[in-house]
Amino acid sequence: MGETVRHFARYYPRPRDPEEIVRLVGLEAKRDCRLKALSGGRRRRLDVALGVIGGPELLLLDEPVAGFDPAARRRFRELIRLLAGEGTTILLTPHHLEEAETLADRLAIAAEGRVVAGGTHDELRTTSGTPGSPPPSCTYPR
Repeated sequence: MGETVRHFARYYPRPRDPEEIVRLVGLEAKRDCRLKALSGGRRRRLDVALGVIGGPELLLLDEPVAGFDPAARRRFRELIRLLAGEGTTILLTPHHLEEAETLADRLAIAAEGRVVAGGTHDELRTTSGTPGSPPPSCTYPR
């Protein structure tokens, strides 16, 4: 598994340290395991590792903690905070609202393929409007 992370790191001009990434996603104990020996949750953590090894400016994560145990979720939150603190823009589509509330500084709510509300946590809590129309602080392409 660690070999895979090192291999993918070679594709990027300035990758993050593969050993650091393995540690950040909590796979250091499985560093020498073959991929097929990893559980589903550990494969998801490897997916995250491969997604961040190149030091992306923009990171898109769709339901990133699906299959994670509580310890892996905590590590994931730490990783997301680290990346955001370093300037990475992160777009999460979490399955659980708690993940969005914990990690995001701005939220967008979509229904039927359209953004229907957006803003900070406080703005969304205090904004009331017509269903289907975004709050005045948001602009979206038509």
